Formats: sequence, C-alpha cells, structure tokens
Amino acid sequence: MSIETPPHLPFFEPFEDGQVAIANRGGSFTHENTWLAFYEAVARFSQHDLPQYAEVGVQAVGDTALVFHTYKSYPQYLAIKAMRQTLDLTGRRTNLHPVVYRKRFSRMSLAEAEEAASVNDAPVLTLPELLEEFPNMRLFIDPKTDATADPVAKAIIDAKVWDRVCIDSPIGSRDDKIIHQIQAKNNNQPVARTMSRRECTVALGLLAHARYIDGDYSLVKSYIASIGASATLASHRISPDLIETFRDRLGVPIIGAITHPQKVSDEKITGVANKGFDAVLGRPIGALAAAVAKTRSK
Repeated sequence: MSIETPPHLPFFEPFEDGQVAIANRGGSFTHENTWLAFYEAVARFSQHDLPQYAEVGVQAVGDTALVFHTYKSYPQYLAIKAMRQTLDLTGRRTNLHPVVYRKRFSRMSLAEAEEAASVNDAPVLTLPELLEEFPNMRLFIDPKTDATADPVAKAIIDAKVWDRVCIDSPIGSRDDKIIHQIQAKNNNQPVARTMSRRECTVALGLLAHARYIDGDYSLVKSYIASIGASATLASHRISPDLIETFRDRLGVPIIGAITHPQKVSDEKITGVANKGFDAVLGRPIGALAAAVAKTRSK
C-alpha cells in the first residue's frame, strides 16, 4: 500500500510506489553481512524491479564501523566451525574452544575482527565500504553499541549519504547522538530514524488511551513529531486491521519484520507481504523480493 512520503525525507520516496523489500543483514542466512550477500541482494532487486533497501547491524572496531550483527554469538559459532573442520579430518567430535575470539570486538584490530566475523569464508565489509560499493542502496543502520555511534556518524558524513540512510537503533539516545553529529555537518538537513523500543511503547500507550478512552489521537501524532521518528518496526504477526490503524494513527510507515531462520518459509514470507505493510524486512532476499514484487503488481 502506498503512503505519503514523510516531509523532506528522500529516504522514503520509493515507498510512494508500493511495498518495498528490506534485505535483513544483506538478505542471506548463510552469508549474512558479507560482500556476497549484498551483491546477491542487488541482483534480486534488479530482477524484480524493486528499490534497493537493506538493514545492517554495525559494531565498532577501533574508529571503524564494521558491518556485523553481534560479537556475542561468534565464539560459539567459531567453536562449531572448528569442530566441523576437525570432524572432516578425523571423523571424531572434538570440543575446541577458541579463547582468542572471546575478546570483545572493540579490543580487536580490524584484521582480527574481519577474520572472526567472516561467514563461511565469505568476507564481511566495513560501513564505508558498503556505502561506497552500493551507491543506489538505502540502508537502515543499527549501531549495536554506544561506542559505534561515532564511527557510524563519521562514515555517513564522509560519504555525504545522509539522504539514503535511516538510523535504526533500539536506543533513542544512540540515534540522537548520530543524527546530531550528522546535522552539525549538513546544515541541519533531516535524517531518517526509526522509533526506539521505548518510543514504540510510549506511542502504543498513547494510541491505546486515545482508542479506548478519549478518542483524541492528536497527542499520538504530536509525540511522533516531537521525537522525529520516520518509521516503526512491527511484528509480522499483527493483523492487517492493526497495521492500517497504526499507519493511520501514527502517521509513519509500518515495517513488518520476519527474520528468524526457524520461522521463515516462502509461504510465510508471502503471507506477511500480503498483510499490507509498507515494507517487509526479512530474508532470504530471493523469496522476499519475489513476494513483495507481486504485491506491487496488484
């Protein structure tokens, strides 16, 4: 369903033409956040004549922003990877424990972090590399820690791409820090951001109060305007009626998220796309792009 573009935000202009697909972590389960994933996403978007959107998590490695979801899961991932390599050689299961990768990413060199974060031997990339290599891709960027705010802001400022990024942290103060740094360099041009978890909670509380008590929805939209939010994520489980209510009352695009590998199937993705979200965030990108393209052709 097409919507009006939020004021002065080129990031959301493609939403006017219908639902869009957003490639979660580059759109791949097997090569998430790697060069391979993003090249495949671009190919799928082109195949289905869709605008290019992706969502990435970013970690700080020194003063660099690395496109990487979270360091917390990777010691376990690397242990499993090492066990599989040992099984291939010996046929026996050996519990290997790579202690070296327990260091937090912030303490690693960039080379160490890139090696640790590589997925199935596919290299990951830094945020500056991603912004440069894919100039037509709009990015939802989730800085995973407070330490990541400065490297993310610097990458966006250096590339001068504030019109094709949306800051997507669950922590509102982290979003604000990045946006303030960008606006100090871009003459206060607006920068898109999604609602944080706390902001979503407050907005839904105001929405419930208006719906069930006084019928006055003006306070909800005033709140959304005051925090500068441009969109909000929502569970793929919500009903089409609720999606329509959120869109109408909150006045921002509603993005449905379906990203858990154990809950994703082609049929599930098609069902979520048909619910009427303004955008669907998910993977694998092949099934997602095909399902979204069908909604735009109706």
